[in-house]
Amino acid sequence: MSSKVIKITSRQNQTITSSKNLIDFDVPSGVYDLSKSYLNLNVSLPSEDSNNITLLNLARNATNPEFEDNVDFVRNCSMRSLTGGIIENVRHVNILKKNQQLFEKSVSKNLSSEVISKMGCMLDLNSLGSSNYRTIEKLGSTLSKDKDHDNVIRLKDLMNFCKNDYYDTQEKGDLQLHFEMNVDNFVVFQQLKANDYLWAKKFGDGASPAYRAFKDISGAQTVTELSTRKAYFNIDESPFYVGQRLSISGSQLASTERQIVSIDYNTDYTLKLTFDSGLVFPASSINNVGVSVDETTSNSPVFNRCELVLVEVDRKTGKNNYQYTTYNLQEDTVATAALNKNYHLSPMTKNVYVITPSSPTQLLSNVVVSSYRTSVNNEFQQNRPVLFGTVRDSLHLSQVMKTYDNKDEPLKNTVGMVSLINRKPNKPFDADNRYTYMVMEPVPITKDQKLFGLELNGPAAFGRVMIFEELIKSF
Repeated sequence: MSSKVIKITSRQNQTITSSKNLIDFDVPSGVYDLSKSYLNLNVSLPSEDSNNITLLNLARNATNPEFEDNVDFVRNCSMRSLTGGIIENVRHVNILKKNQQLFEKSVSKNLSSEVISKMGCMLDLNSLGSSNYRTIEKLGSTLSKDKDHDNVIRLKDLMNFCKNDYYDTQEKGDLQLHFEMNVDNFVVFQQLKANDYLWAKKFGDGASPAYRAFKDISGAQTVTELSTRKAYFNIDESPFYVGQRLSISGSQLASTERQIVSIDYNTDYTLKLTFDSGLVFPASSINNVGVSVDETTSNSPVFNRCELVLVEVDRKTGKNNYQYTTYNLQEDTVATAALNKNYHLSPMTKNVYVITPSSPTQLLSNVVVSSYRTSVNNEFQQNRPVLFGTVRDSLHLSQVMKTYDNKDEPLKNTVGMVSLINRKPNKPFDADNRYTYMVMEPVPITKDQKLFGLELNGPAAFGRVMIFEELIKSF
């Protein structure tokens, strides 16, 4: 079966901001593989000083980092057929998927997904990790530069209906897609700082009080080139790049800013840095130190546009009926550390997920749940409260396995844990683990409403409680 890719601009066709974050697409008549279709969000991080390209990246909650995924960009999404009505309407899909991913992907897969997501990136030993928004030149005279970057958001990661590989608009009606983007909680962050691990490292045998970046200059002279003390057999370990501004200082040389215009190897594998103008040294020998000038991180990311990329396939005998799962959401506010309350579940609900994020900008269910217990139609589903917290007992593991036995996705991680990819390399591996305190419960599938009882206990008030119902639909 042949296929072709078509790209559609949104009705709004404008830069996306926190106040202009609604995106609508009208899908033209045709036959599509929705499982391979995606949103293409174009983002750029323009430098405040075009002459000082620095390593900037995009992240959420820099003060309370999470693992990154492109689904984070979408808060709410919906899909409707012009003839059949609403197909899916999922609110706070980024919160739901963020927590489910910790069970549906292994730890290693979540780490690799952060790279694929094109937001996060692993740090090098000198914290000069690759940036998706910069072209960094570490040798030669080509200036490093800003670039925009396309972030792929797969439709099937947002809406379960889009896992279908065949949809014929002639049979089921033309489609309209609506998205509310989440762009107001993203921040620009910079990894390379003056107190970075490499810059502060002691040189040689430790006799020097600080790491001296450059070889000594003897006698009064004006130079435009400096050579590093350290040999870089692997250029990726170098913290220098073409276009970088350094503050050059020494024992008798006041701090002077210069920009690197070229970088070359010396015969001993040290680096020769050429600057845009000369450095005037006094008569005595100078021990020089090079420190990167930090670009401020106040500049905001620019979300230039969002396009819908569809995979169109040949027409064949289509499906007369689609069966899939989708989600309803109930939100509650709990001002205490103990919740004991009943909620009505929609007909055809098969699983319930309870998520307790600590703030409106938080996606992970990070409020600690010490113990929980659930009931369906006033019948307890556990013979005792389930101990949760950081030590999770076997009864909780049973809850996880029963829920995923009742779900379309396979269970890959029973702990619900991920390690942050942008952790410092000299920190213990477990130092930046993130856990989800999502409570889950499988429920019998019936055509009638069900009463869901929820008991939550924790060390602090829960605040926001989100109850996602996973239910079966047909179209």
